[in-house]
Amino acid sequence: MQWLDFFNENDIDQKLTLFNSNVIELMNRHAPLITKNVKNFNAPWMTAEIRSLLSERDKLRDRSKRTKIPIDLENFRKARNKVKQVIRNSKIKYYYDTFARCNDSKTMWSTIKSLRIGKPPTQKVDPVMPVNDLNSHYASVSSVRNSELIDSATSQYSNLPRKFSDINEQFFFGYAMPLDIYKAIQSIKSKATAMPHFDYASVLFTDMPAYNNLRLQRAQNACVRFITAASRYEHITPYYRAIDFKKIVERREIDTAVLVSKIIKFKSPSYLRNSYQFACLNKSSGTRSSKSRLQIPTHRTQKYHLSFLVRSSQLWNELALYHHLHLSPQTIRRKLLNA
Repeated sequence: MQWLDFFNENDIDQKLTLFNSNVIELMNRHAPLITKNVKNFNAPWMTAEIRSLLSERDKLRDRSKRTKIPIDLENFRKARNKVKQVIRNSKIKYYYDTFARCNDSKTMWSTIKSLRIGKPPTQKVDPVMPVNDLNSHYASVSSVRNSELIDSATSQYSNLPRKFSDINEQFFFGYAMPLDIYKAIQSIKSKATAMPHFDYASVLFTDMPAYNNLRLQRAQNACVRFITAASRYEHITPYYRAIDFKKIVERREIDTAVLVSKIIKFKSPSYLRNSYQFACLNKSSGTRSSKSRLQIPTHRTQKYHLSFLVRSSQLWNELALYHHLHLSPQTIRRKLLNA
């Protein structure tokens, strides 16, 4: 950099222009801009069928933009929705098959990282020179040349109005009505309530004794009373209906129904899928309605009657889940919750 030309220039604007041009020239010489093609992440769930559907969707989109005909726009929307559904199902099936092969926690976490699930790890880079040292250096080498200008600017900034001119205008606590609190809780979209604690691994408790179910139900009742500000002496069922909550056993059966639909639809994990058998394979069942129904395993004990295999097969038949296999698990759950 030609520092002599820079110091000999009297105009500050010309100095800045000269300095910027020299810096840009040095940057272009030693660190030039390079065009890089950023590829998408690997999509192992991509199939030939999905590629064909994507191509057809793009053609319909271009046609709808070109013709502006409502029927072409409707065809594009149908193709777009179909592609989304097929991709979603393909991802779910791939994830289920991948995690079914994980035999230990180390393999599972390495699989999760390879699939780029969750937030990437943050890398904290230490600065080459501490900020305090830089600040001390520039504060020591600088010199005040126009004290009047600095005093004028300091006085001007000191006289600017503050954001809070009165202490009473600052933050204060106020009484919140119970209805406002209830509306705020209902507006939470992340479902950050106590329900995830009750739903965690709930399908494993299909054989839970009645007294433990009662204890869990009482804990859930306490949560509902807190949300709705209901008295402990009031009957709790109307409040469940008011906030559209399901009780412990109902939520567990919905989770079980969604899980068995995933197992039948995606045929994974195989050790669970092989435990189910359709009634049509049994020669003794000759009715037409039994073709899509699961056969209830023969059992004699109450413990086996409460097992996951028996209860999930019963729910499959009672809720007619074989009519909803074309839907995603999220849609099936939503339908069962709204039923």
